[in-house]
Amino acid sequence: MPEHSIKLLKLHAILLNNLLPARLFFCIKQSIIQSMTVIIQHDYDLMTKNQRRHPRKEIKVSVELTFLEQPYTIVNTRDISEGGMFIEVKPADSFPVGELVNVHYLNPLKDNEDTFKDAAIVRVVEDGIAVSFIEMAEF
Repeated sequence: MPEHSIKLLKLHAILLNNLLPARLFFCIKQSIIQSMTVIIQHDYDLMTKNQRRHPRKEIKVSVELTFLEQPYTIVNTRDISEGGMFIEVKPADSFPVGELVNVHYLNPLKDNEDTFKDAAIVRVVEDGIAVSFIEMAEF
């Protein structure tokens, strides 16, 4: 993931964890969402040209998916890679592109290692969502 996208996501996390006036928070959040949309579109363009950074494996894995402040939901993957996964969910249109989610699963690519990941929704289709993993390092 490009350095600037990581910084935007870190800023988003900081803003969510601090109390800011609602109007200021909204303006900053909108700016971050617009910037993330450009980055996500770039990643999507790479995916549609089949220029993936990480090869996909068609593996079904149960995942605890957490979206916003909702309790987690158990869902299944259609495929998984080192960089993300496709998650089968319905209705998929309730998950907007650009939103952040958390996933918890036993990673079959790493000997079923117990894995927690932050991810951004990069694509929404009728039967599910594609997410790209995000590594959030400290500032």
